[in-house]
Amino acid sequence: MIFKLFACCIPVLGARRSIICDIQRGSFKFIPNILYEILTEYKNQSIQSIKDNFQNKYDNYIDSYFNFLEKHEFGFWCNNPEQFPEIEMKWLHPSLITNAIIDSNSHSNHNYKKIALQLDRLGCSALQIRIYDEIFYESLENIVKFFGQTRLRSIELIFKYSKNISQTMLNDLCGKHQRLRSIIIHSSPEYEKTETFGTKILIVYSTEEIKDHNHCGFVDSSYFVVNISSFTESLNFNNCLNKKISIDVNGEIKNCPAMSNSYGNIKDTTITDALNNEAYKEYWYITKDQVKVCCDCEFRYICIDCRAFTNKGGKFDKPEKCKYDPYTAKWIK
Repeated sequence: MIFKLFACCIPVLGARRSIICDIQRGSFKFIPNILYEILTEYKNQSIQSIKDNFQNKYDNYIDSYFNFLEKHEFGFWCNNPEQFPEIEMKWLHPSLITNAIIDSNSHSNHNYKKIALQLDRLGCSALQIRIYDEIFYESLENIVKFFGQTRLRSIELIFKYSKNISQTMLNDLCGKHQRLRSIIIHSSPEYEKTETFGTKILIVYSTEEIKDHNHCGFVDSSYFVVNISSFTESLNFNNCLNKKISIDVNGEIKNCPAMSNSYGNIKDTTITDALNNEAYKEYWYITKDQVKVCCDCEFRYICIDCRAFTNKGGKFDKPEKCKYDPYTAKWIK
């Protein structure tokens, strides 16, 4: 009999250790690199054949490895593994843009109606709106309502705490605009995490102060995403900048608000025109397999990559705000 990994359970090699990503159940488990070798180099071989390849020196270890795989339901025993094909690791999306960020402060003068129409034409499905200064509730609602008739599937709203915006107002906002998926209120005097009644939209009051776009690019295990869409995108593209558009506080169209290159201002340049600039898509195709250090990290396909803040400023350098060392398998404090 041959042990066959489920197609959704994918081993990923790291410098010191490896993981198996279960992209169906959204989880992962650590495995030693020798087990990664067994699962890849000796795939579709019987357990006895694998033991023979190691001159039967590690029979007990090999038995324990397969007991582990069986216990965690990573695969099954069969005698016809060729009848169970692998998942095709392509990433395809019909939209020209999948996600967008709009930054604003007290000096911004964005035409949100115009932006909403442009994003809708491009098929954008996810939007993050970040407001760094205090805003009145009426202004907040006006911004959100412009995206009400678009194809957006989710909106994350981040704005500065104001005692003039009550929980009741936010509940009402969520009830009217159910494309909202989460609301984060930064610079709050107290931390609180709630869900609106009925809509289940997450509302978080954070004591952390967010002043500008520099509060971004952090890499932490709490940000890991394990699913087939994110995993396959990470294999083929930059999972942070691919099919993303950003508009900074001044209206400059960028890959990310924290990046310096601008491809025009939204006041006189359409998002489509910016996308048609050949240089705009340069970062879309930088995968973690090309990035220094990250290419040796077991988390590289489930971790969000940042090209705005890098160790030495190079486009292939490790994210500056990542504190994980794959060579020691430790998070640096």
